[in-house]
Amino acid sequence: MKTLTDRSIQSLKPRDTRYDVRDAALPGLSIRVNANGTKTWTVKVSRDGNQQRVTLGKYPDVRLAEARIKAAERKESGIRVSGTVTDIFSKYLDEIKLSKRSWRDVEQVARLYMLPFIGNKKIDLITALDGVALIDLVTKRSSRNRAAMTLAYLRPFFRWAAGKSIIPTNPWAVLVAPQNTTQARERVLTDTELASIWEFSKKASYPFGPFLQVLILSGQRRAEVAGMEWSELDEARQLWAIPISRHKQKRGHEVPLPSVAWAVIGNITRHSSFLFSTTRVTPISGFGRFKERIDKETGVSNWRLHDIRRTAATRMAEMNIPQFTIARVLGHSDTSITAVYNRASYRDEKRDALEKWAKFVADLEDK
Repeated sequence: MKTLTDRSIQSLKPRDTRYDVRDAALPGLSIRVNANGTKTWTVKVSRDGNQQRVTLGKYPDVRLAEARIKAAERKESGIRVSGTVTDIFSKYLDEIKLSKRSWRDVEQVARLYMLPFIGNKKIDLITALDGVALIDLVTKRSSRNRAAMTLAYLRPFFRWAAGKSIIPTNPWAVLVAPQNTTQARERVLTDTELASIWEFSKKASYPFGPFLQVLILSGQRRAEVAGMEWSELDEARQLWAIPISRHKQKRGHEVPLPSVAWAVIGNITRHSSFLFSTTRVTPISGFGRFKERIDKETGVSNWRLHDIRRTAATRMAEMNIPQFTIARVLGHSDTSITAVYNRASYRDEKRDALEKWAKFVADLEDK
């Protein structure tokens, strides 16, 4: 061991096997000389009797003074728990479940995009380029807006990992979210298109067939219907209570399901806590392939499952159902001052609106 200088480092010659020269000025810091002549800085970090050797960079890219600063900072942060993105994300999810209402959204975005893409990669090897590639992937598969939302949901994960000293810094901190240049969708299904999709839903097998029927009849969001649990249903009062944790507006939402929807639910065999599941553990997924089947068998094109919700709202308005009631059916938030004091559920008004909508859908078969 000796106090290293730039001159002494430059004089180090390669040998048949690699060797380390420790720096007396900063315990734990070493310069490793490989057989091919490359020189690499390493530092030993210890905690609770465990040791970890960490690479700081190559010499002369990292000069002596910088290596000592990096080594001191690294020793201060302690041993980091290494693992794949999937492993570390699981720990992150366990933690945010206790405090973050949107954890289900974070989990869904990670499961759809991040984990299949970089889940098996060591988290300390993730770079900004991985983030750029993921944004490009989501943009191509969905939209710029979806890519921006994905980054907003997942960037805090890497910030958390850096805060826990699992990684040195947040590699995605420098990423810029793509701007949403798309206009709000205005697609409303025609009666013929809706009739074709409704007919398809009645013929399709469990779980997607019944799911699509309830999606159409309830006018609720795809994720809310897909994650519907038996415990949320009150058959005696014919109510579905979407809990705060699963509602987009982060507040409970009561849906008086129409009788036709209850008939669909009554034919579902209870085999898990979820109404619609193929695994008996998680809600259904794979909507992309399901949507392709619908398009192929019905001939309906240029639409999304969310357009069913807009179609329901449009048709209810054409039935002269008040806009205020339609908003309550859809679970939209009321930000007016009156709403702070008015906590009425408007259950009867919502039930009447959804029964009229369900009758409209059923009557399409006769047209």
